[in-house]
Amino acid sequence: MPSYSSNPDYAASPGQVLKVHLDSHGLPVAEFAKRCGRPVEFIGGIISGMASLDRETALLFEKEFALDADTWLAVEANYRQKLISDEEKRARGYGAARFFRYLRRIMPRTNHGLKRNHPSVTRQSQSMGLPENSTERRKAS
Repeated sequence: MPSYSSNPDYAASPGQVLKVHLDSHGLPVAEFAKRCGRPVEFIGGIISGMASLDRETALLFEKEFALDADTWLAVEANYRQKLISDEEKRARGYGAARFFRYLRRIMPRTNHGLKRNHPSVTRQSQSMGLPENSTERRKAS
């Protein structure tokens, strides 16, 4: 008998699951928030995926719906893991060439190293008591 493994490229947020439950029970978000003793903004944040579901809130959800707290927390963990995985894939998608182009754009460099007149280099030189330009350096040595 063949074994099948599933590795979907999506994950439902606890907010999506909550929204389905609220809709199926005909329960407005404000009413549900009041029943749970949580602010409406927090419940709205969970629904939008901006707020994380904690254990205490999962226990409150368990009392309202026929879905235990461990299931709510598993949905939350899977969703957050998927967000992290997507972000890592996006970061890898930049590739080394893009990354180095980005570094060249933001770093104050010339062919011979840091630009002498760049503010950060000048500040460092001054704080260390070093002369600012090459003629002062020759005189100092």
